[in-house]
Amino acid sequence: MISGVVYTALRSLVNDRCYPNAFPQEAINPPGTTTALLNAPTWPSIRYQIVTSVNEATICGTDDTSTDNTRVQIDVVARTYGAMIALCDQVITALMTTDPPCTRENLIFFKDEATDTHQGIMQFVFYASSAAGSP
Repeated sequence: MISGVVYTALRSLVNDRCYPNAFPQEAINPPGTTTALLNAPTWPSIRYQIVTSVNEATICGTDDTSTDNTRVQIDVVARTYGAMIALCDQVITALMTTDPPCTRENLIFFKDEATDTHQGIMQFVFYASSAAGSP
């Protein structure tokens, strides 16, 4: 599945802090309190989510999910703008040689005031219906 391809390609960029669907937040109880607080994730981190998966119909019908063309959103989060930009560049480079091949569709940068982090959001489409190395 594409999730495994994405995780394998990106995990080493952030010391395995590459997560499907959500960044982990651990509940902590500060000393002297009974109310659990959420501890912020460790940055930099990467989150990836399957946005859509489209099966290419053929005269023989449809295949299983292994041939779906899949859109994946990848969120890169870092403490500084420079670190986020550098990590986005590393993500793009890491995904340039995947099997199945993919293309980057967009890239958005913004500052999240609530978490005091800089974020880059990218979407890639993985073309499992195409063989790697096809023209």
